[in-house]
Amino acid sequence: MASASREAFAQQLAALPDDVQAPLLDFDLALREVEEQVGELTSRDWAEMTQGASPLDVARLNVTSAYTLNTLFFIYMKTQGLPTADHPVKQELDRVRKHLQKVKTVAGQVEEQRSNSRLNTDAAKRFILSALAPSEPSGADDGAAAGGNATPAHDRGQSSGKKHKAGPGSEHKSEHKSAKKSKKK
Repeated sequence: MASASREAFAQQLAALPDDVQAPLLDFDLALREVEEQVGELTSRDWAEMTQGASPLDVARLNVTSAYTLNTLFFIYMKTQGLPTADHPVKQELDRVRKHLQKVKTVAGQVEEQRSNSRLNTDAAKRFILSALAPSEPSGADDGAAAGGNATPAHDRGQSSGKKHKAGPGSEHKSEHKSAKKSKKK
């Protein structure tokens, strides 16, 4: 806004009641901010702004810009007293809103994939550290520092999944067999 129009605005504002001045000043400040942002977008080359950006960021910029411009036009129409109920700008706003939602959904999926890959990396590190751990514990802190147990499963009395010929009570059976053999003689 030119300085002459700012002065005229200040004079008109001073003539209004105090309870109306504050919201109008807030609106004026917000409008200046929007003007700066739109001016920044229109002054730069679009290809320059999107260069090096990810496809998701480019889509986000495109959809946000379309939504902003359509919203500003809608507001302009309202301030001019023009009918907006059946105007195509309302349909365009609805269409762009749907695209905004799609971009948000994709952004959420991308973030979820990133967090899942981080979780999988941590799990893989734990598996590797556990597999490479020494068979004899060299200290009580080694297992905790590695993020897992330093003692292999067979040293902890856990089964490794292999079947053993001798199971619980096998000593008793072998004694029983040797007793039978001695009776036969």
